[in-house]
Amino acid sequence: MIMTAAYKVVVQSSNDSVKKTKAILLFETLYKTDELINRLNTDLSTYKEGNAENISKVRELLVDGDLGDSLNNCLMKNLIKARNFSGNPQQVHKIDSLKNIIFKTASSDKNWRDELFGTTNSVGASFILLGLQKEVYSIGSIAFSGNDLK
Repeated sequence: MIMTAAYKVVVQSSNDSVKKTKAILLFETLYKTDELINRLNTDLSTYKEGNAENISKVRELLVDGDLGDSLNNCLMKNLIKARNFSGNPQQVHKIDSLKNIIFKTASSDKNWRDELFGTTNSVGASFILLGLQKEVYSIGSIAFSGNDLK
């Protein structure tokens, strides 16, 4: 993961055991989300592109299914833990901005998963997941960089 180096600096440089524990827990949460997104992309790669059921399978997996709920929960945990770990108001503001980007929907009658994946085929869903994965890396990079190491 991209933010691994910044995470290692925080853990190795900090004398504060609480800060180290929070860093470890945040990293574990980010890592689990990264793994979930990789697993979802693997599942999506098994769907045949020309198949008429492709969109309904994506919807079943990411909008209506438990894995969509898991993705939602993992992303929210990342944001909460990163916000709590961040050492300054600028980091908190950046994390809040990422939250608004990730969970923004274009219409009020749909949740963000339905908005993103409700009518998307497996290739499109895979690209969206890669975008979310990039945001997970950004969350970690923001939280671990610039943190007071005392």
